Amino acid sequence: MRKENVLRKCMIGLVGVQVGLTLFAAVTTAGQKNKNSIDQKATQAVTVESKQSANEKENPKSDKKHAIKEKADVNNKDAVPTPDATVLPATQAGKMTKKTNYKKYSNTSIGWGVSMHADHTTPGGNVPKGVSLKKYQAYYVGNTKEKVMYLTFDCGYEGGYTRKILKTLKKENLKAIFFVTKPFIEENPKLVKKMKKEGHLVGNHTCTHPQLSKCNVAKIRKEINDCAKTMKKLTGYNMDAFIRPPEGVYSLRALKVIKDMGYKTILWSIAYYDYDPQNQPSVDYVVNKFKTYYHKGAIPLLHIVSKADCEALPKIIRLMHSKKYHFKTLNELD
Repeated sequence: MRKENVLRKCMIGLVGVQVGLTLFAAVTTAGQKNKNSIDQKATQAVTVESKQSANEKENPKSDKKHAIKEKADVNNKDAVPTPDATVLPATQAGKMTKKTNYKKYSNTSIGWGVSMHADHTTPGGNVPKGVSLKKYQAYYVGNTKEKVMYLTFDCGYEGGYTRKILKTLKKENLKAIFFVTKPFIEENPKLVKKMKKEGHLVGNHTCTHPQLSKCNVAKIRKEINDCAKTMKKLTGYNMDAFIRPPEGVYSLRALKVIKDMGYKTILWSIAYYDYDPQNQPSVDYVVNKFKTYYHKGAIPLLHIVSKADCEALPKIIRLMHSKKYHFKTLNELD
C-alpha cells in the first residue's frame, strides 16, 4: 500500500515535468493516442517522425521512495569495509568552497527531456537558450566523438532485481553507476557495499526525492549531504561525487549549488517508460529502444525496479558490442 501511495505521488509529479517538456518540443503530434500502447501511457513521451528519421522525447520519472527503514549493524566488523576514494573531487563533496549570491541564478523549474534521433546523432536536450550545461558541471552525454556508453541506474527502493543486474555486469566485466536515495541505503546497506566492492560508482539521488528547484539553498545542501553521510555511516564508503536530480527537474540555481558542493549533475540521453513495476514494457521493447536510438557518448537512464531492464541488460550489452561500442564509467567523462 505504501508503494502504491508513493507511485500516485510520482505520477502527480510527472505533470510538472510534462509542462517543461511541452515547451521544449518544436513539433507536437496530437490526436493519435492509443490507450493500449505503453508509449502513450508514459506521459512524457512525444514522438515526431519524418521521412529520414524519428525523434522521440521521453522523460520518465525517477524511482519511488520506500517508506520502511531497516537498521544496519554498523558495529559488525564484516559489515564495514575499508573506505575507498574512487571519484572524490579535488575538494570534499558537500563542502561549499565559495560564497555565492545564488539569487542571481534563475530558479525556474526545468523538466529534463531529450529528442532522441533514429539516425544515431546526438540528441537535443531541454536546456535554456544560451546556457552551457558544462559550465555547471552538468552532463547528459559523454564523449560524442567516441563509440562509448555510460550505464546509469536510479535506485529509489529495492525491487528484487539489483543482484541480478550486478551479476550481469560482473559477468561482462562492466562498471556502472547507481544513484541511491537515503532510504535505499538505509534498507540495503549490504547491497550498496556490494556495488562498491565490485567496482561500481554510487551516486547521490537525495534523501526525500524532491524537485530541487522547489528547495532553497539550505534544503538542497541538506538533501545531498544527509544522503552522503548516511552512506558513509552505514557502509564505510564515501559517496561518489555525482548526483541525478529527482524527476530530472532542475534549475540553474540548483545546478550552481550542486557544482559548488563538488558534485557533477548527471541527466540522460536515452530513456523510456520503465519505472513502474506494475506496467513494464517487454524486453524486446527495451532492446529496440537502444537499437533505434543509441549514439556516441550515450547516457541511458535505467531503473533497478524494472524487470524489463534487468532481463534486457545482457542483450543491450551484446547489441552495443556488435556496434563496436564499449562502456565507460562517469569518472571517465571527457
